[in-house]
Amino acid sequence: MPSTLHIGLFVLGAVLVIIGFVGGNFKLFGAEFSSTVSNPFLRFSAIALGIFLIILAIGLNEPVPTTQQPPVQDPQLIADEWFNEGKKLENEGKCQEAIKAFRKAIKSIDASQEFCLMCTYKHKGDCEFKLNQIDEGIASYNLAAQTARKAGRENDAQWFENEIKNRKK
Repeated sequence: MPSTLHIGLFVLGAVLVIIGFVGGNFKLFGAEFSSTVSNPFLRFSAIALGIFLIILAIGLNEPVPTTQQPPVQDPQLIADEWFNEGKKLENEGKCQEAIKAFRKAIKSIDASQEFCLMCTYKHKGDCEFKLNQIDEGIASYNLAAQTARKAGRENDAQWFENEIKNRKK
């Protein structure tokens, strides 16, 4: 919708064009322009300025094209969503689906988020053990232990190693 500025520029431009062509002695919306402009330079200037103002008013009315970027999702939020989905599925006993969700979480987690990775590997391993996929579970627990060490969580790393020993028996 045009603003008051756009309308004002357009009307002023139109009046100047009319003055330039007619030279005066006319009425417009009750306003009387009685003086006559006989100087050709002034009439030409009025037409030029009027056309400029009309073009300016129309040009200002054009919407500025914008390029919309899709919203960027935080990878950590995506990882959290997959982790939470995996936990929910694990609690429902749907371990096969939970493992898939945990894998997606692992792919989304930033490598600097060692604690999140460790927890995800642990829950993935838990599901693998529940499905009697012992080798896969041990591999997940090994990754959890390595990640725990990188995070400076030696007690957690030792816990995973003890669990691995118990599972191998």
